This record gives sequence, C-alpha cells and structure tokens, in this order.
Amino acid sequence: MSDKKVDKFVKSLDIGHVSEIPNYLGVSMTVTGVVFMTLDLHLWLPYVRNKLIWFNEIINHFIIQFSDDGASEISDLSMSIGSLTVWNFGDKVRSRDYQYLLQCLSVSEKDQVMEDLWKQRTEGMLVLEGSD
Repeated sequence: MSDKKVDKFVKSLDIGHVSEIPNYLGVSMTVTGVVFMTLDLHLWLPYVRNKLIWFNEIINHFIIQFSDDGASEISDLSMSIGSLTVWNFGDKVRSRDYQYLLQCLSVSEKDQVMEDLWKQRTEGMLVLEGSD
C-alpha cells in the first residue's frame, strides 16, 4: 500500500467533533460521540471484533468506564483529563491505547466548567443506557 493511500485513509477518519471551550485552554468531546466512535471502530474491524468479551454471554452489551484525573501541569496550573474505556476490551483496558480522551483542559477538577461538563456527560450516559 502506498504512503498516499495510507495518508488518504488516515485523513478520512472521523474522530468525532472536538470542541474548544470558550475562555479555557483545552478541548472536549461529547460522551456519546466518543462512545459511538469507539464502539463503531471495534465492531467494524473483524480482528478486534472477534476479541471482544461479552459478559454473561450478552452479545452487544457494553460496559463503559469513565474516569477523570487532575494533574499538575506546572506549579501554577492544573490539568483535568477525562477518558473512557470499554471493559469488553478485556486485558487491553490496561493499555493507554484503549483509553479514549473525553477532555483535556487546563483547569482544576473542582472548577465550575468541569461540573458543567460532567453534568452534560451524565445526561449523555442516560441517553446511551436507554438505547437498547
């Protein structure tokens, strides 16, 4: 395969809508966008689809874990990094390659914008839980 074809393929990938948050340094994605993008990728690729784990033998039932971690960028600034992973990936959940970014913002975990983001995400999770 030529570099040109690989480059064209990579540029055609849709990673969802990445949003800047006004007055903050960083980006965020919607929980539904990241979930659908992640599951779509793993369901369409036979190699990874065949390695998915189905709990209690319930096929196409996904268990998703969300995390939010605050970390110091430098002594004056904090950074909040949110991600998700899917337990159906088995041992791969320990790999950073299977942690999908929800946000990366230069704010404290206690900042109001983080409370607003997680409120939106909670609403998105409720929508996902109801879409059987």
